[in-house]
Amino acid sequence: MAKKSWVTVLLNDSLSDQELWELIAKSRQLAAPSKLSAGSGPDYWLIPANLKYYDIDSEFAASDTILWTQKTSIKAGDFVFIYITAPTRAIRYACQVLEANIANQGYRDLSSIKTLMSLKCLKQFPDHL
Repeated sequence: MAKKSWVTVLLNDSLSDQELWELIAKSRQLAAPSKLSAGSGPDYWLIPANLKYYDIDSEFAASDTILWTQKTSIKAGDFVFIYITAPTRAIRYACQVLEANIANQGYRDLSSIKTLMSLKCLKQFPDHL
């Protein structure tokens, strides 16, 4: 992080909530004025997983590398954090994208799934964190 985008605030009630939100917005504008993705280097993504529809735990138990549905501009080298939805409501996996834009050639049954990405599990977190 470049220091030009840092905002340091002493939380002693000397600023109103409105002033605090304006500083946060200004910091965000300085950090990435036109887009969320990094110009160079990896991007970081948070994607949901619903265990009712897909047993990701079994997939990662069988192998530390899986194919996952790709719906965004995720690229090789990016980091993906997989959030387990209700009732768990926690990030369970930190992964790195090994390959992106893999054509779905029958790996997933749904015809609406066009591309996949290869994810390598780097770390599994306990649900209470």
